[in-house]
Amino acid sequence: MKFPKLVFCVTIVVYLVIAPAVFSQDLSTDTSSIETISTVPKLKSDLYPSGIGLGLRGLPDSDIVLYFAIQNWFQSFGLELSFWGIYNPDAWSFWGGYKILDYGVILNTQYRFLSADIARWFSLNLYGIIGLGHRGQIEDGLNSPLDGVYRANFLANIGFGIEPILWQHFSIPVEIMYTGVYPELSLVPTLAVQLRARF
Repeated sequence: MKFPKLVFCVTIVVYLVIAPAVFSQDLSTDTSSIETISTVPKLKSDLYPSGIGLGLRGLPDSDIVLYFAIQNWFQSFGLELSFWGIYNPDAWSFWGGYKILDYGVILNTQYRFLSADIARWFSLNLYGIIGLGHRGQIEDGLNSPLDGVYRANFLANIGFGIEPILWQHFSIPVEIMYTGVYPELSLVPTLAVQLRARF
């Protein structure tokens, strides 16, 4: 006879736990909890998830390029497309230096580890970076073996970035990465700094 008593006691306990939810008022008429959730403010860094920017980026062969970038956050996941290009048939001029052709495109995926509002006018993002890219160039090597030879490289990035955000609409991302180059099989630290407008 102990078994029916145990079943009875368990049934009573389950009933006491479930009954208030089952017999409570209609949830559609009680929106206090929904209003509380909906009025929680977003972080300022989430208000304007898209951005366009202009920056300086170091490359594995000690070059520094001026690049244009488009970036967007999808909550914690981000994508950034950066690209640059010059064509200068008369190498050794003001613009081209010793490059006849230099172009590149890099797609970075980003994952935001930390986002914080430090002050009313200042927010901060900390994120990891993994990316792939392509670069092509022709150098005027002054009669060296590289003179006029087109070279294509594939790039791979891994690193992290820090994005200080000022007044919600302006940011200065600083990205520190290791960049691998194929087919040269080199791995070097690189730095990218950007001025970005967010919208």
